[in-house]
Amino acid sequence: MVVQNSVIFLDELDPVFDPDRPWLSLGPRESVDEDGNKISEWFTGMSQIDRFIDLAETGE
Repeated sequence: MVVQNSVIFLDELDPVFDPDRPWLSLGPRESVDEDGNKISEWFTGMSQIDRFIDLAETGE
């Protein structure tokens, strides 16, 4: 899984953002911006995402 920091303007999305299906609001992955700068990315696995969610929910 690749994670990028991004600002999404909800009023500009088409279709309207659906929190139950957020992937519908994603476009193709780009690793370089329009100015040719490398976009910061983090590579991780689903097990790390699951662990993060568990820790966030339990506060531990």
